[in-house]
Amino acid sequence: MRKFTLIAVLIAVTALCTGVPSRAQDTTPTPVKVIFSDDFSTRANRWNTFDLGKAKIDFDETVSPSVLAITAQQSNYSLWTIPDSDLKLPRFDMQADLTFGSGGDEALAGMMLQYFSENDMTVLAITPTGEVHLGRLYFGLWRDLIPPARVVVDSGQPITLRAIVDQQHTLRIFVDDQPTGGTTLTSFKAAGFGLFAMTGETGGISAAFHRFAIVDV
Repeated sequence: MRKFTLIAVLIAVTALCTGVPSRAQDTTPTPVKVIFSDDFSTRANRWNTFDLGKAKIDFDETVSPSVLAITAQQSNYSLWTIPDSDLKLPRFDMQADLTFGSGGDEALAGMMLQYFSENDMTVLAITPTGEVHLGRLYFGLWRDLIPPARVVVDSGQPITLRAIVDQQHTLRIFVDDQPTGGTTLTSFKAAGFGLFAMTGETGGISAAFHRFAIVDV
């Protein structure tokens, strides 16, 4: 009996010295709660699509896997799409993978973090040259909420935009998993969400969204 007790003590001491956790310290990771996701392989989430000639949002099934494509030529033209969803997001971890085709260097593509109406939305977007903008589009006028950031992007690879808004309404921004700024969203209200694009002075825009997902935080 004494030999067993001594061995047990030695094992416990060794575990403490080597940093090996005991079974009581083991924790099970909290499962991620997916609020919304779409890889655009089907039309299951029923995004608002249209073709106005000068501007178009639709699924592009000529590529595999298919994408949600946004194109426009008119200068200073904004367009967006929302899914058939009544979700209002008080907090979230939102991500989108996108690529640019032809278009101007000032064109923007990204995510609507808050969609209140067609005249009022908060947007996180990026240009083909890696300029990151957090702005508010209000009755057709864009206003940056924080100074734009600059990141290095690979034009041949999808760009991953990510926005995390926590319970304190603190926003953290990431591009390709790299921290790219943030702010506190004052007077934050839960709202809808969607995808966004806007042309600059010249060149129009052609952008494709490969994936969009929202998880709870």
